Parts: sequence; structure tokens; C-alpha cells
Amino acid sequence: MRRIVLDDSAAMASGVQRLRVLSISTVFPNPADSLKGVFVRSRLQRLAAGADVHVIAPVPVLDYGNINANRVGLRSIPRKRDDSDLRVSHPRWLYPPFGSSLNALCLFARLLWPLKQ
Repeated sequence: MRRIVLDDSAAMASGVQRLRVLSISTVFPNPADSLKGVFVRSRLQRLAAGADVHVIAPVPVLDYGNINANRVGLRSIPRKRDDSDLRVSHPRWLYPPFGSSLNALCLFARLLWPLKQ
């Protein structure tokens, strides 16, 4: 049985690996929308105090609610960045309008490669 601890000092002394966490969230702050999902960021930062946290936060290629924001907003979001103790990836994804069930399939297909890495 492998023991996982969250306390850094205890992990260093005993040689136990830090917990590795992958979080996928379509609601996570980014440079174009810093107020989006701040509660998610806050919880993950707290978790990052004792674990290695990687966040995959896909951003839509087109924001159907605000078409004008697409020209400026998407360019200001880097594909990978560090946010305090969090490693954040922002893969782009294209989804059909009107919330069809095809949205989930498009998101799943787009996340296959980042998840594989």
C-alpha cells in the first residue's frame, strides 16, 4: 500500500511522494476573464499547499455570448502559465452553439491529447 501525505515536511523526511492532482474546469480565471471561477482557483490554491496541482481549463474559440471579445480575449490567454503554485493549461476548443449534446463530445475530443500528456 502506498502512503500519500499532504504535509511537505513529513513527506521530505520519510521520502513519500507528494500527491499529484489534475483538475479540469471550464470555469477557471484567465487573463481575459479574471473574475471567472475565482472560488475554483481559491480551492485549488489551498490544495496546492500540500500537493502538485495541474489545472486544465479549456477556453472556447468562440464566445457566442460576446462575439467581439473573441478577437482580443483569446489572444491574451496563454496556452500554458503558472498561477501561484498552480500549473495551468488553456487548450482551445470549438463547440457548436445552442448547447447541443455535441458540446460534450467536442470537449472530450479536445481534451484527449492534454490528458494523455
